Amino acid sequence: MLTFLAVASMKKFIIEIYEDTAVAILEKNEKSRMMITKLYLRPKITFMGDNIPDKTIINEMHHRAHIECFIANSVVTEIIIEPVF
Repeated sequence: MLTFLAVASMKKFIIEIYEDTAVAILEKNEKSRMMITKLYLRPKITFMGDNIPDKTIINEMHHRAHIECFIANSVVTEIIIEPVF
């Protein structure tokens, strides 16, 4: 989320509300230990002002934020981003 907010800020977009309904999938790994194998992020973002991005730009910002995210680069869990429009 913080990386997305930073990306949006650099593009001069103003975010009024950022909500996320995350779902984690818990399964056994190859060593039969429980772990979160997948994490679904479903952000719903409300922009304000005259500079409102379209869906293509929002998806590009999500992709860039995911690539640059410290947490996403620090875990083995698959992270899937499914923006809500």
